[in-house]
Amino acid sequence: MRRTVVGVLLIFLLVACTRPGTDDPTVGGPGVPTSTVSPSGRPDTPECSGQQGGTETYVWLTDVSTAQGSVSDTVTFQFQSVGDPQVTPAVPKFELAEAAPPFADESDRRIEVDGVVHYRLIFHGATGAHTEGERVVETYKGPREFKPGFPVLAELELLGDFEATLSWIAGISRDSCPKVQTDDSALRMTLEFPH
Repeated sequence: MRRTVVGVLLIFLLVACTRPGTDDPTVGGPGVPTSTVSPSGRPDTPECSGQQGGTETYVWLTDVSTAQGSVSDTVTFQFQSVGDPQVTPAVPKFELAEAAPPFADESDRRIEVDGVVHYRLIFHGATGAHTEGERVVETYKGPREFKPGFPVLAELELLGDFEATLSWIAGISRDSCPKVQTDDSALRMTLEFPH
């Protein structure tokens, strides 16, 4: 009888102290720090996890440029006010997060993007084209795809521009935590990928 009680107690303790499915590195108990794993399979750090910012507004994208510096590769997005006094001109709301392929554009066409790590950048309240009466006016006439061959930035591609939502994918050739800089007075956002 005593062995049965001890056995039942041991089973009870074993069940109470284990949690099913704890092979997942993102699961932790109360007071236990958790870690997350990025789509590329490496542990996320606060510097590399998703970033959000910007202002709820409506602006036009006018230019996208890439540059190679001595310590980082950069992508700069330039916006323009829509000219409506009721709309605050500012860098629009954005989300930047690591993403895993496959990728598709707004017509569901598969897009290949060079790089071993990818970041999706979504702007809410921005577009590269708008209508004036019956006519479509393009404010962004630049390329949809950049392949600069820089030390870190391998490729940048426009995935979509639909209903005031712009979506871009940046492919980088090695791990690099992007840094975001915004300038509301210049209506400019810059992504830096340190070397």
